[in-house]
Amino acid sequence: MDFEMHTVHLPRAGSTTSTYIAAALGVMFDTKRWNRDAVTEEQIKVIDTFFDTLFAGMNPADLALAPT
Repeated sequence: MDFEMHTVHLPRAGSTTSTYIAAALGVMFDTKRWNRDAVTEEQIKVIDTFFDTLFAGMNPADLALAPT
């Protein structure tokens, strides 16, 4: 793909209840083989809402990498 975006989610610092190290979400984009006419207005609204709310309500400090 032409572009990939990944977000990695880590347990809160000091968490003792998580059995996971991390979780990742990847979104892949193709800038050459897409068709704007094939995407409905409703689908565009869903896509826009997803990206607009990806980090909504999060404390900016939570987005920083934990010290190593």
